[in-house]
Amino acid sequence: MKEFESFVYKESDLLDQRDLNGWLELLHDDVVYWIPIDESADPVLDSSIVWDNKVRLQMRVDQIVNQNRVSQAPPSETLRMITNLQTSMVDDVYHASYKQLLVESREGDWRQAGLGHTRYYPGRVKIEAVRDGGDFRLIRKEIILLGRHRPFEGLSFIL
Repeated sequence: MKEFESFVYKESDLLDQRDLNGWLELLHDDVVYWIPIDESADPVLDSSIVWDNKVRLQMRVDQIVNQNRVSQAPPSETLRMITNLQTSMVDDVYHASYKQLLVESREGDWRQAGLGHTRYYPGRVKIEAVRDGGDFRLIRKEIILLGRHRPFEGLSFIL
């Protein structure tokens, strides 16, 4: 399980380093990436903050990395702190759950609303992964944010 724990930290580090193309390589073709408003809701029928598959995540990364988007100019700097990591394996699927505090900061000045402030996104994360040719591939990531019922200011980076 130490290898899988290392995978969990690697996934987080790639996001913090803005190596979003490297992060995409960790995703299985059938990945589900979900940030619910109501974690008991059906994301197909009900609204979510994010409900993405690999194609949508690739589009998101392309927009952040390759397109000149005001929402990421200047780019966000993020720092994820993970605690209470618990791992298990059931039927060749690796499971992890942990608490995460994501800190996001973007430089800016008075002309750019919301910039120049540090924002915090605490939450609980669950991930599932499978082995693929010796490497782990993420098949599901669910982030349950503590403030999920309040309005969000520009989530223009990968949580």
